[in-house]
Amino acid sequence: MDFEQIIKIAGVVIASLAFVVSFFSLIIAMRSYSVSHRPYIGISAVPFEYIENPPRAMRWKVILKNVGPIPGFFTIEKNVAKLKSNSQSTQLPILGSVEKFSSLLMPGETTELIGQYTEVGGPVTMAEILSGQTTLEIELKVKYEFPSWLWRGRRKLNTKLQFQVIRGVEPGFIMAEATAN
Repeated sequence: MDFEQIIKIAGVVIASLAFVVSFFSLIIAMRSYSVSHRPYIGISAVPFEYIENPPRAMRWKVILKNVGPIPGFFTIEKNVAKLKSNSQSTQLPILGSVEKFSSLLMPGETTELIGQYTEVGGPVTMAEILSGQTTLEIELKVKYEFPSWLWRGRRKLNTKLQFQVIRGVEPGFIMAEATAN
């Protein structure tokens, strides 16, 4: 084997390695782009207020926010509030017609899902909720998608929020379960 053949073989090997490195660089760049150029829709806050003093009712808002750089089309697939105690589980009625709701959420924009419970005609008193005997739970499933130059992305957010009263800590909603992609 002479020097010219070695140079040709080395050139082919180097060109092949450069192609492989370039191909993997392209894949990494595409994945980086798809992660950084998409909507990120999640729960940013769950403020609540008591109605009357002592409380006989409460109202809450689950605030969804798009913190990503592009708009996202979202659909509320499930928005259920339940009262759970040792012996029973009672589903609360939906306010308005938000059972299955779709909309566009621009970057930085928020939307609110409003809920309410009153002990008047209800299965438990507010005192039972505030003492922790009964748990107020909100189950929320949000599907969102976005147009992309490469593919159409679909994402989901599934979460369960529970109203917790812990001694020495301000009462509020905590995320009991959550999955997202």
